[in-house]
Amino acid sequence: MHLARRRVLLVIDEGQNLAGSQLEILRTFLSFETPTEKLINIVIFAQPELEEKIVRKRNLAQRVGMDHKLNPLNRRDTAGMIAHRLAIAGRSPQAPPLFTQEAIDVIHERSGGVPRAITNFCADCLVEAAFLGRDTVDGALAASVIGRRVFTGTPGLAGRDGSDLDRGNGPVIQARIPIERDGFATATNGTTFREASHA
Repeated sequence: MHLARRRVLLVIDEGQNLAGSQLEILRTFLSFETPTEKLINIVIFAQPELEEKIVRKRNLAQRVGMDHKLNPLNRRDTAGMIAHRLAIAGRSPQAPPLFTQEAIDVIHERSGGVPRAITNFCADCLVEAAFLGRDTVDGALAASVIGRRVFTGTPGLAGRDGSDLDRGNGPVIQARIPIERDGFATATNGTTFREASHA
């Protein structure tokens, strides 16, 4: 790949599940370099737990040159995400809305802007609407469905299990990886997005 002047990018999702031995392998990969550049770029998307693991490995932490925190979606971006997911699923933009504005308000508030929670809540609401023979999900239906969830999947708002769900409403931050700089990156829901230095 290097002789062909092509860059290698390794992308890892759910990086918080990486074991210490696996992180050590990644550190070894980052040692593959020429006098002028790294031979492999690594990007990891993960939950906040990954940051704790990296900090404990000093040699790996020293190779991390950039990090980025993905904030919770605000209300506007929550609505945009729902519309995008429906469009990807084949919903016509000209079709009547499946979720009322009140339903989106409820989903955003209860999810705290966490994308995975938004997706789960919307899926639950659509299943319930189909079961009831409804064409739309309104605020009352969304509140009822989400209120019955045993596991909300996010910290901050009490569900039936008593867990909390964050009520963040900060703006979504779009991250771009400048691959030409070579390195190691991590991105976490609420944590970091990193690119390695040449150290």
